[in-house]
Amino acid sequence: MAERSYWRDLTYSLFHRPASARRFIDGRMADILCMCDIDSMEYCYACSRPVALIETKAGKWRPVSVTPLLRLAELANVPAFVVFYARGYVLDPIYTDRTNLNGDPIYKIVEFQIVRAAEPNGKVWHMTPKQYFRWLSGLHLSCPCPTMSNIRKQREQQKTP
Repeated sequence: MAERSYWRDLTYSLFHRPASARRFIDGRMADILCMCDIDSMEYCYACSRPVALIETKAGKWRPVSVTPLLRLAELANVPAFVVFYARGYVLDPIYTDRTNLNGDPIYKIVEFQIVRAAEPNGKVWHMTPKQYFRWLSGLHLSCPCPTMSNIRKQREQQKTP
């Protein structure tokens, strides 16, 4: 499997594949060892409790298989989402001194498309970067820990005249 973005080190990914594993274990077992990376686990900064699992994809919305992510989200009792992001043609000013592993510049993200992983044919939310960070903030504020509860109360008091 070729890395399409050239952003990550594939050493472990290639090592874990059946062709490599057969050097160390029998072929049948090598063929059934399954793994996937977890793109994002959003978690509470105060208590480290997971608040969401997110699979990220470059480009526009399209159906993707996320069954293992859904199973993990069920076990962790957190929501799971698939987040598609669109890059613009403007360099991100924060990262002008960096490139990806292929030497390409890093471009701004201009749009997000989000779907609940459990509802792949459900509503697609279109968000700007600002809306996306507000949405992420809402996920974090959903943590039931005392620190986030206090933050929610403070925010409500600020809204009340």
